[in-house]
Order: sequence, then structure tokens, then C-alpha cells
Amino acid sequence: MITFPSLNIELQINPVALTIGNIEIYWYAIIIVVAIIMALGVMKINDNKFGIRFNTIIDLAVYLIPISFIGARIYYILFKYFDAYALLTLYKSAISCIE
Repeated sequence: MITFPSLNIELQINPVALTIGNIEIYWYAIIIVVAIIMALGVMKINDNKFGIRFNTIIDLAVYLIPISFIGARIYYILFKYFDAYALLTLYKSAISCIE
């Protein structure tokens, strides 16, 4: 629930944005994907401004985006919720984008 006490407004927002079959896609997953697309768009606009070609950025993004999700997952497991089996079950945790 999101509240704005000074405006006397309370919003009840469902964390699940949409459901496809039995797969639930959460709002934060959509926000992450939109942020990645917007960042790539800004990089495309500034192509070669800093001496880095956009094709190089795309090549790096193919590796770095999945590595960042895996790194966030490992951090979460090691420091917040230690369970060796949880490292393998990516779809059953707080850092999964679908559930």
C-alpha cells in the first residue's frame, strides 16, 4: 500500500503487472526492462561521444546485464538469505522478475 498522508490518499497496487498462463510478471521487472532499454537509447544518442562505439556497448551489454542479475542474486543469497539450494532456484526468490 502506498500512502500520501498530507493528501489523504491511499493506493493499493497489485505487485503483479500481468499473468501469462501460470507465469506472473511483476511491476519491478517491467521497470528494470524499461530502464535498460532507456539506458541503451541514451547510449545510442551519445554514440561515439566518449570514444566508445554503440556496437561495443551492445556487445558488452549482452554479457554484463545477465552477469549483473546473477551477481545481485549471489549477493542476496550470501548476505540476506543464506541457502545453498536457493542459488539454483532463481525463479523462487525476491530477485526473480517472474514467479
